[in-house]
Amino acid sequence: MWHQRASPSPSTTFYRSSGEYTSSSSNEYSSSNTAFDSDTEKNGLHSPEGYSLGFTDNYDRHSGVGKRWRSPRLKRTVNRGRSRLKRLLCLDALQQGACYKFLLLLKLRLHCYLNKKVLCVLIITSALVVSLLQMYSPLAYYKPRSKWSYLVENRHDFVSDSKVLDLLEYLSENKRLHEKYLLRRDYKDRRITPARYLTHLRTHINETGGTLSESLRYGFSWQDWVDFDERLLPNMDFLLTHNGLPISGCSQFESEIGFPRDNHFKRDFLPNCTDLTPAEIAALANPNYPHFRATAPLDNLGLPIEARIVHGATFLYHHQPPPQRLIFVDGVSNTDLVVPVVHKEPAPPPKDPRSLEPVSELMAQVVAGLPPAESDWFNRAVAVDVARVNRNGGSAPKLALTAADFANPENLTQIQAALPGFGEAGTLDAVLHDSIAGQLAAHPGADYPKYFHEPRLADSRIGGSHYDWRFFNIKEVDNEYKRLSTLSRLMRAWLRFTNNERLPTWLAHGTLLGYSFNGYMLPWDFDHDVQLSAAAMWRLARDYNNTLVVDCTAGDGRAAAGQGHYLLDVSSNFFDRRRGNANGNNAIDARFIDVHTGMYIDITLVSTVADKHAALRRDVPGYDKVLRRELFRLLAQQRLALDGLADDDSPGGTLLACRNHHFYRLAELLTLERRRFEGEQAWVPAAWADVLDREFPRRHTAWRHEGYTWRSELALWVADRRCGRAALDRGGDSCAGDRFVAAMRAMLQFGEQQEQEGAGVGPVLPDWEAVAAADLEAAEIGSSRRGETAGEGRREAQL
Repeated sequence: MWHQRASPSPSTTFYRSSGEYTSSSSNEYSSSNTAFDSDTEKNGLHSPEGYSLGFTDNYDRHSGVGKRWRSPRLKRTVNRGRSRLKRLLCLDALQQGACYKFLLLLKLRLHCYLNKKVLCVLIITSALVVSLLQMYSPLAYYKPRSKWSYLVENRHDFVSDSKVLDLLEYLSENKRLHEKYLLRRDYKDRRITPARYLTHLRTHINETGGTLSESLRYGFSWQDWVDFDERLLPNMDFLLTHNGLPISGCSQFESEIGFPRDNHFKRDFLPNCTDLTPAEIAALANPNYPHFRATAPLDNLGLPIEARIVHGATFLYHHQPPPQRLIFVDGVSNTDLVVPVVHKEPAPPPKDPRSLEPVSELMAQVVAGLPPAESDWFNRAVAVDVARVNRNGGSAPKLALTAADFANPENLTQIQAALPGFGEAGTLDAVLHDSIAGQLAAHPGADYPKYFHEPRLADSRIGGSHYDWRFFNIKEVDNEYKRLSTLSRLMRAWLRFTNNERLPTWLAHGTLLGYSFNGYMLPWDFDHDVQLSAAAMWRLARDYNNTLVVDCTAGDGRAAAGQGHYLLDVSSNFFDRRRGNANGNNAIDARFIDVHTGMYIDITLVSTVADKHAALRRDVPGYDKVLRRELFRLLAQQRLALDGLADDDSPGGTLLACRNHHFYRLAELLTLERRRFEGEQAWVPAAWADVLDREFPRRHTAWRHEGYTWRSELALWVADRRCGRAALDRGGDSCAGDRFVAAMRAMLQFGEQQEQEGAGVGPVLPDWEAVAAADLEAAEIGSSRRGETAGEGRREAQL
């Protein structure tokens, strides 16, 4: 079921109004361009009337084009201009092709002007402008090396589907295999750092008699949480071909990835790149780390995959600020431990990590040592960021929201009313207020810069737009299991965190579509989508922005506890509800980011449309094309007229929207219901079917998408290549012999049995870290057994 994404079929694509899941056939586009190019080569460049635009030997009195110029004076002027252009523009051999193209286009434009061929003049003028832009662009000759190799390749980076299945079977036979910490030079066990923090927390609680001191602070360094060796250390091949030295600076990095250094028209393509000073080089954790650092994102270039990893990791290592707090999440007891942090140097490694207890046991001991009174923070006003415990005693199967939950402050006065403590320095209200006031003062026209950035890649097989540029760390193209298991754990961590903190969040867009089929994500998806009310988003921004969330839940298995670490990042301009702000750069309000891969959950705020009449009748270029389509789908579904929706003053008729052109009526989102998604309890709107029918009109009839077909008897989306009759077998009989399909079906049946028995945690895909550890452990066992066999052979020979 999980494998490389296939090209979508245009006839069976899910269509959604925002264009997020629509796709076109690239093959069809390519063939049309190829046909055009071949016709041009055969017949030459022609005007719309069919006359040749080049010089001809015979004068054509109909077109007025001939070998002789109609005006000798014009001929002399053009010749002088041509000579000057050659002298000015053709100084560099690299630019000669562009210069001659410029001169040719100029000559053709003059001929068209003399013939008064207006359409031809427009076409050639456009080509002339494009030619000039390309000629002066610093990226005109940038050809990235899509297969640039720099980083060390781990043995488990590139594994086949069959190998993954073998490892899953090995894990099922050795259930306690990955419960111990792994200490290897080629594998950094992510659970060791959370275990050290929790060990100290347990000691602190025991010493204070079961209380958590509000003044408790922990130091933090990204080097303790992120494996920079796998992102920054060069491989042996690179060192052998570069005299044993790493990348020496920005210039060498540019050269390595394909950017020419001898182009005098070139500007620095890495404008936010700085070479390290000798003191900074000496302070590196490893002297073979690159000797440069990125100081800002780079959006306009498609870089090789490993170049993107290095680029983002240098920023993370040198510039990424520490989070404001750590939150250790336990989804079994529904408890969060919140501890503010301070910056510090990396902690020395523990003397014997094997002495550390499993994260799940440490978390259970810490929670057990706290009396219920310590978990009463929801009934107390948390004015400042202090160490605290949040515990959710349980929730009803339904949650009722109110119209006030969707009201968003419209100006600074209303924002100050929503943050009553904004005048007290150091409070959470003051921190958020000062940030918003600074944004309003710096950008009075709401032209906020793009907040979230994604790594643009030269290799289109990895969707770079679905990763955060700072944490991007995906080397393999075809490892579908790693992507899906990581996304599954990412969603479970988000649902546990928001449930413990009593933040109502519901599934949206493609994630909600996946739930509608079988309670799991769509296998071709690269991220998740959730929504929040305005009230919940403001609390998220005030109390939890820039938080590192550590999932310590034992429900996925003791070995999985402590593996997931996630940065909650709220956009600095979330308060402005205009579509993407004034420049269209910001449609997402927050993200929940996996710091080990860069995968994320898109989080958007849904709020009341302040002026329905203005929103329904606004005339902005591009506004009608998308927004009106959404509105008219809503009108058609609700059987309303445009004026009827604008004049509907009933509570349920209030118009809601996110800032990415998705509209709802208040009645659709007032009631949320508990449902199981990816094995965890999630909220979905009670009217989820109506929302999906509007966003995906063909969801009841389009059974194929992205190379997958919905197999009704299996209740799974199965890749066509795994089934004998592919799309002809809607039931799934021809897929029964596939090992992967059988494994996924068994997992689904186990989840259904758990739900019937009232179990709290549903089925999950084993973590990729467990699979990787099984790979390493199996290799060690095999090597050990081979060594024992060899030793026995030597002893027998000696006897």
